[in-house]
Amino acid sequence: MAEVKAVAAIAAKWWRNKITDTANLSNHSNGESGDLGFMTALLGSMLAMNHTPSTKKADVFEEELSRLITRKLDESPSNCISLSCDYGPDETLYEAAEAAGIDPSVFPFKRYMRISLDGVEVRDGYGEPFIMLSSSEEG
Repeated sequence: MAEVKAVAAIAAKWWRNKITDTANLSNHSNGESGDLGFMTALLGSMLAMNHTPSTKKADVFEEELSRLITRKLDESPSNCISLSCDYGPDETLYEAAEAAGIDPSVFPFKRYMRISLDGVEVRDGYGEPFIMLSSSEEG
């Protein structure tokens, strides 16, 4: 059970860091180059900055997401789950955000995470390679 809680904590911390870093234009990049890509990132970031979660809300989100990940990993026959955002959060991320009173516009675009007992891998943007996170990673 300690392994499950450890990977859940790593994953939840990474997402917390992403949703609180709303001024970071790269969080709202959709992989499009040129003016269209820049405008998409700019508008996404501007909307997100209007809804930046407070520290208290971010704490609640992180705790709830860690709890949801732990439960889903325990229930998964393969002990593997994924979390993702295309232009909005998936069901699990949305559930944690709703519990914390966080607006979904703060979530980054084009992110995908695989969580298993082997660790946490994330694709941090459109076309980016998977990287393995460790407990010291901040996102």
